[in-house]
Amino acid sequence: MRPRALLLASSVSCLLLLGGCGNQRQQPSDLGRVSAGKAFLAYVNPKAGVSFGYPQGWTVTKGRAPLLARIEQGNALASIYLYRRTDLAVDPAGIEAARGRLLASLRRRAPSFRVSGTEITELNGTPAVEIRGSGRVGSRRVRTLSVHAYKPDGEYVVDAYAAPAAYEKADKVAFQPLLQTLRVRNPLPSATGG
Repeated sequence: MRPRALLLASSVSCLLLLGGCGNQRQQPSDLGRVSAGKAFLAYVNPKAGVSFGYPQGWTVTKGRAPLLARIEQGNALASIYLYRRTDLAVDPAGIEAARGRLLASLRRRAPSFRVSGTEITELNGTPAVEIRGSGRVGSRRVRTLSVHAYKPDGEYVVDAYAAPAAYEKADKVAFQPLLQTLRVRNPLPSATGG
C-alpha cells in the first residue's frame, strides 16, 4: 500500500470503526452486560509482535492484517490494528501534526462525531495520540476511545467503544487495563497476519 493510502487508512481508523465500514462487523453483536471477570488473562501473539491483558469472560479474536486482535463482551469492543508506515516523524512536532490530521479527518468524514477530549500521551513509552468522543456504530450511539501509538516503522491503533451506559465500566475493566498492559515489538516483525 502506498504511504498516502496508509496515512489515510490510519487517520480514519476511528472513523471506520464508528461508521462500520470495510470488512468489520457493522453492529455490536450483543447488547448484554459488561463484566470485570474473575481473573485477568494474557493474550500473546509473537508473530504479530503484540501482547496485552484482558478480563476473563471477554472474547478474544485474532484478526487479519491490519487487525491484530479484538476483545469484546456485551456491548463493548476494543480492536488493535497495525499500520506499517515510515512517513511520520515520532518527535513531538510529528506527533502534534498527527493529532491535527486525525482530528481534521474526523471533522471531514464524521461531522456528527463529537470529540470530548484529546491529548498527546505515551503508550508503553511510545508517543501516542488519544481521542475520546461519541458517535454511532450503525444506528447505535456509542462512546469511543482511540489511541494511536507511533513507532518509527508502524502505527498501532487501539479503537474501543461501548454503549454510553456501559462505557465507564468497560473503560475501567477492559479498555484501560488493555492499554496499560499492551506491549508491541520494535522493530516490528515482518509478518503481521497473526
